[in-house]
Amino acid sequence: MIRLRWWDKVPHVEVRRRAHCLLMEAIIAEHQLRWTRHFIRMPENRLSRRMLYGELKEGRRSVGEQRKRFKDCLKATLKKHAIPLTNCCSELRKH
Repeated sequence: MIRLRWWDKVPHVEVRRRAHCLLMEAIIAEHQLRWTRHFIRMPENRLSRRMLYGELKEGRRSVGEQRKRFKDCLKATLKKHAIPLTNCCSELRKH
């Protein structure tokens, strides 16, 4: 397809350039932002939207570093790509 053999010493960056592929990180960020736009347009009474913006009332935290929630990852993605939180994402700014 791109005329490379396994013994050719070509860096991954060059392979991606020849194959016209994006970084996996860019693909994930694109899908995450697309899903977020879908969430923002949802009615507020939908369960999936309430889960995104909701907080736990009961329960215990596990020992060690806590797992990131979707909205934590989303905030990091928005910050990394210098995308400001607009009025439609006001719920994300609260937490």
